[in-house]
Amino acid sequence: MNITKARFVACFLDIICLNVFILIFENVFDFEILIILIEPIYYVAFHTLNGQTLGKMFAQIKVVCINQKPANLKTIIIREIPLILITIIALITYFITNNFGEHLYDRFLGVYTFWLLIDFIFIFSNSKRQSIHDIIAKTFVIKT
Repeated sequence: MNITKARFVACFLDIICLNVFILIFENVFDFEILIILIEPIYYVAFHTLNGQTLGKMFAQIKVVCINQKPANLKTIIIREIPLILITIIALITYFITNNFGEHLYDRFLGVYTFWLLIDFIFIFSNSKRQSIHDIIAKTFVIKT
C-alpha cells in the first residue's frame, strides 16, 4: 500500500477508534467539552509516544521529523495546532451562540471534516505527501 493510501486508511481507522471511544463514554460524561478534547489528546499522546496512532500502527506508518528522527512533544504539538485550533473555534462558537440545540461534537465534526478534505488535497499535491500540519511542523509520514 502506498503512503497516501496508508494515510487515508490510518485516518479512517483513527476516526472509528475515536468514535467508538466517544460512544462508550458519552453516557458517562455529560460534559461534551471533555468528549471533544479527547481527539487532540489522542493525537498528541500517541504521536508523542511512538509516532503512531492506532490507525497508523495498523497501516504501518509513522510520523517522523524531516531528519527521520522521532518527533518530540513540542514538534507534535506544533503539528497538531490545526486540530487544536479547530477544537478551540468549536468551543468558542458553541459558547457564543449558546448552543441553540446543536451538539458541540456535531459542530466540531463539520469543521474537522472540512479540514480533512483540505489536508488530503495537500497530501495529493506535493511529492513528499505532506499535509498542511506536516509542513507546519516539518514532519512527514513514513512506512515502518
